[in-house]
Amino acid sequence: FHPVSASGGFNSMVYSLALNSTENTLYVGGIFTTYRGVANSARYIAKLATADGSIDTTFHPVSASSGFNNNVYALALNTTGTTLYVGGDLTTYRGISANNIAKFLANGTLDSTFYPISAAGGFNYYVSALALNSTGTTLYVGGSFDTYRGVANSARNIAKLSTADGSIDTTFHPVSASSGFSGGVRALALNSAGTTLYVGGGFSTSSGSAIAKLSTVDGSIDTAFYPSASGGFNNYVYALALNSTGTTLYVGGAFTTYRSVANSARRIVKLATSDGSIDTTFHPVSVSGGFNGDVYALALNSTGTTLYVGGFFTTYQGVANSASRIAKLATSDGSIDTTFHPVSASGGFNSTVYAFALSPTEATLYTGGSFTNYRAAVCPYAGSLNATDGALVVP
Repeated sequence: FHPVSASGGFNSMVYSLALNSTENTLYVGGIFTTYRGVANSARYIAKLATADGSIDTTFHPVSASSGFNNNVYALALNTTGTTLYVGGDLTTYRGISANNIAKFLANGTLDSTFYPISAAGGFNYYVSALALNSTGTTLYVGGSFDTYRGVANSARNIAKLSTADGSIDTTFHPVSASSGFSGGVRALALNSAGTTLYVGGGFSTSSGSAIAKLSTVDGSIDTAFYPSASGGFNNYVYALALNSTGTTLYVGGAFTTYRSVANSARRIVKLATSDGSIDTTFHPVSVSGGFNGDVYALALNSTGTTLYVGGFFTTYQGVANSASRIAKLATSDGSIDTTFHPVSASGGFNSTVYAFALSPTEATLYTGGSFTNYRAAVCPYAGSLNATDGALVVP
């Protein structure tokens, strides 16, 4: 997938990944323009074969007018792998208007039904999170916007859209300056039934401090999960992972305190979705607990027993070099897998991990970020790891 070569990957950061298990391809979004040394081969988006990392030039022709004109931060793929949603800090795709949101058909063309070609289409500022329901009919969008299709206060950092035509649900988010969140949304997680949406970010209102649980019907907040002004986190939430039964929510970010208890949640936490209570077995209340730097990416295996964590940390539970930007944890007690990441300065990545995608067999973990090396091997911005022992998978 990634030859050990300086020209083997992208020329800049990867922020998002979406795996198409039907055709064994990986969609990649970020701030890059070059792949494997070929200029304009991947302008902020690319479609790669998971077998050997080769790029699909049908989806993205090698051209300065292909792709987007700016950063891609979020990707969401429907279950059949036929439709891809893209969010970011962008305004055009292949020269066509696409204000921070786009819907692709399988061949890489824009769906103009979802996004009418109009300067007033889309959002007025960047999109950083997407969540698609299981039927593929509804798309939840999070970011730092307040206007959709030219209507002010129609989407204050959160929106619920029809995937058919991109229309906004005003029951979920009424057109109002007091609707939505007070700050940016950075992460979304939807339960399998599509009835509950978990939201993380940098907001702080009665709707929640960096975390909230919403009804997908009308956008109302669950006060059992978030009971008071002292609830929530003391800093940004960047990543969310929900187990398959919807009973447990893993949260990653820049925080250290949860519900006013210092050192109760040092960048990682495990919460009960029923009442938002914290699992102190997974994260003891301790200054040496958790990570020493921000968490940006989470991936949970299908049985809910293993959690992969990515970010800008190097230390876990006070052990230096135990988690160089990546870690594999047991969800039962938060213990780290030292087979996956040996305690070593050269054991992980040399810079931040921002995105994960776990293969359907759960044998392979795809990673994206700002890194250029893994275990001292050249690995520019994207890599494929053995999910058991963390070894770099090369062709």
